[in-house]
Amino acid sequence: MGRVANRMTAKQAAALREPGRHADGGGLYLHVKPTGWRGWCYITRVNGKRREIGLGAFPAVSLADARAAAARIRLAVADGADPMAAKPAKVEAPKLPTFGEAADEFVASMESGWRNDKNRAQWRSTIATYCTTIRDKPVAHVGTDDVLAVLTPIWHTKAETASRLRGRIERILNYAAMKGWRERGVNPAAWKGNLALTLPPATEPRPQLCRSRAALARIRRRAASLSHFSAASKAGVLAH
Repeated sequence: MGRVANRMTAKQAAALREPGRHADGGGLYLHVKPTGWRGWCYITRVNGKRREIGLGAFPAVSLADARAAAARIRLAVADGADPMAAKPAKVEAPKLPTFGEAADEFVASMESGWRNDKNRAQWRSTIATYCTTIRDKPVAHVGTDDVLAVLTPIWHTKAETASRLRGRIERILNYAAMKGWRERGVNPAAWKGNLALTLPPATEPRPQLCRSRAALARIRRRAASLSHFSAASKAGVLAH
């Protein structure tokens, strides 16, 4: 009986992180290395010897592409041909954009639906002004620590700006995940269940009020004195 094939779904393949070879069946495996690198391999036997054939890195080579390559090699082995001849050409991983490039593309894709030029200008200005530390970083590598490094310095001094900036970063990272530039999962800029556990609500400091008991006592005495003086003056006027 042949080996069961197509055990995985694309979602399951994307979620695999445990080091080792994870079988899709039919000789196809997703190999996860301790370094985090992931790639496809096909394992077969040729003339009684075990052969392991690399099919390319994941996700540059998709599950569907890896299955198609495995099928070609399987047929070659069955026909007695060299399985390496059926190996697909190396697929180069696409160049991933930086956070700044992803932000520029997102704004360009959305700004036609924004109501006014001020909104467009604010988006570009806040990203350019406050995201300098992550602008040149690959968008796939932007994490929670990077987002905190952007937000923390202005979280209380410019609370409204910081809150809007957080939301904008979140939307840019969601866009990058949708485009396949970063893995889906918890967005590093998400508030609920993420940054809310680290940052207090964004509020700007209120003007300092006089809170000293002695100062309050002086104010009350002064008010009482003025009230007494006003009453005495009024009584003097009536007496005349």
